[in-house]
Amino acid sequence: MTLHPQPPFTYDSVIVPAATPLAAIAKATGSSVTAIRELNPQILRGMTPPRVSYMMRIPVGTAEGFASRLDSLPDEDRVALKHVESRKGDTVDRLAERNHISSRTLNAFNPNLRRLRPSGRLVPGQDILIPSRAVALAALDVPDPAIEKYASGIRGVKTHIVKSGETVGGIALKYGTTTDRIMKLNGMKKSVIFPGQSLIVAGSGPTTKPTSHKSATSHKSAKSRKSATAHASATSKKKSAKTATRKRSSR
Repeated sequence: MTLHPQPPFTYDSVIVPAATPLAAIAKATGSSVTAIRELNPQILRGMTPPRVSYMMRIPVGTAEGFASRLDSLPDEDRVALKHVESRKGDTVDRLAERNHISSRTLNAFNPNLRRLRPSGRLVPGQDILIPSRAVALAALDVPDPAIEKYASGIRGVKTHIVKSGETVGGIALKYGTTTDRIMKLNGMKKSVIFPGQSLIVAGSGPTTKPTSHKSATSHKSAKSRKSATAHASATSKKKSAKTATRKRSSR
């Protein structure tokens, strides 16, 4: 076996605003979209999560002055999405063609589009997300883009930036929650995380702890004892009644 040593995996980290196109990050670092995507393989749709700031890996030596370079880019380079409302007679194909993206990409960014069957026309009045061309080009063509889900509708959101060596279970313990809860909040199908990843760790309301097997057993035992006591009492009353009847008969 011949081993071929690779250079160490090194990078700088910066926090970028919500919904920042990978193309804009590439321009601000003087690198390519491919390089940014390789450093951040968890980003599938060509942009950072749309509701929270996000820590991104960028090439070594490009962090200094990154924020000012990103801010100096034209607005059209820093806008990842726009909202449009479906009109009567619209279809996915027509909308995609009108906005110079593919139908597959439009469906990936709008998995819940409602259609009028059997014509395939869209229900008028739907709010539809249209990614910019740069975002569409940077998005990965994956079989199920829904594996990258962004939590929504959560009040009192608390986030955690993953550090090297951390696990979902360890983070859950730190915040007094559960692994399942964190996975549900972040739309994760597997408990695989990466350093620099932003995780939602809590929403509103306390986390409900599962009942332990011991306490459930004790409850069951108490219930059984109560039932047994009631049964014994009823039996005793019946015996007393029978004895009294026999005594009256003998008299």
